[in-house]
Amino acid sequence: VLAVLKTELTSIQQKKKVMHDARERMQVFIDRGLEVHFLSEPFVSAEFHDLVIVFIKRFVLISLSLICLVLIITFRSLKILCLMLLYQAGGLLLCPIIFYLNMTDINVYTMIVLPLVSAVQLTFLTHFYAVFQDELHEGGSQAAVLQRTLKVVLRPSLIALMTSMVGMSALYFSELEILQSVGRIGAYCLLAVFVLCFGPALLMSWMKRSQKHELKEELLEKSGLLKHIEQCKYAVLACVLLLSAGVYFVFAELKTDLRAKEFLDEKSETRISLELLDKHFGGINIFQIEVVTQQANGIQNYEVIKYLHDLRQRCLKIEGVRNAYTYSQFYTTIHQLFLGDNLSKGDVLPDEAGCFTYNMILNSQQFPFQDSLQNQDRSRTIFLLRSDDLPSQ
Repeated sequence: VLAVLKTELTSIQQKKKVMHDARERMQVFIDRGLEVHFLSEPFVSAEFHDLVIVFIKRFVLISLSLICLVLIITFRSLKILCLMLLYQAGGLLLCPIIFYLNMTDINVYTMIVLPLVSAVQLTFLTHFYAVFQDELHEGGSQAAVLQRTLKVVLRPSLIALMTSMVGMSALYFSELEILQSVGRIGAYCLLAVFVLCFGPALLMSWMKRSQKHELKEELLEKSGLLKHIEQCKYAVLACVLLLSAGVYFVFAELKTDLRAKEFLDEKSETRISLELLDKHFGGINIFQIEVVTQQANGIQNYEVIKYLHDLRQRCLKIEGVRNAYTYSQFYTTIHQLFLGDNLSKGDVLPDEAGCFTYNMILNSQQFPFQDSLQNQDRSRTIFLLRSDDLPSQ
């Protein structure tokens, strides 16, 4: 784990050095009054690294403090709190090992696995120690307490693990490679923390299985926290209703459509550059459709050419769309050249006979971007659409 972390930190330091050197070299032009902005992978990685550090300092530390406060109030036991934190730390250390064994990097996409798995593990531990503490008050040997606790906790925890694994497995069957990685790594990490949480207790219970002890079948008494909640149930219900009413009125104002760049500071070099690209240079969103004809030279059939042309015309009328690129533009461009028109004045598709004639020109000449828009036997092409950074709606 330390070796992997050291490699990542070395890579980040190198990228920060690249960023520093680039700024130094461009400073002479900035001093002359030129406006210079940077957008590159080293800059994005370095800024993301700084963002993660800020996230750890603020969110993680505050969350950890709040969790510790809730746990100490709930269990009123420093020993249980320390054990839970120790198990949580063990789970976080297991995750990088699983990433390494699966040859997967911890990046902006896969990092979501860590808080997700950590939250599931905290649920397992809270359930286990809540029942364990109640059973401890009932008395009996350690083996008896562990066995009674596992009898109550293990089955529902196993069901929770299986449902979480189903969710991760669903991601694994996605067509996107990054989602497949998240699903695979998430499933392995969930299984690892489950074994970490219940493995020691199961092992101790199995080792002391020969000891005679009595399993209590009566219902568990309510813990201290549940007793207080039941005594104040009407006040709790009133608070829940009040909070629900407040949530209902502010729900419409809740912003859920976040842009990825909004996670960066407003003065971030990457964010400024992306906003400039979006505003002045034709948008930053690229959408791609693959058109498959399943026959050689299929994309040169008139029906396919006309379909692509009509699709482009419809897309250009959509608000926010800056441009669309399609195989049919070869035909409209050649047609305009034959007509003697300025290429910027029109976008007229020739008739079927004209398209058949232009096929021979396309197949005998090499045009710019032609290889990008067709495969070798001309059975597939792509339709590209470029738009502003539009809301998800």
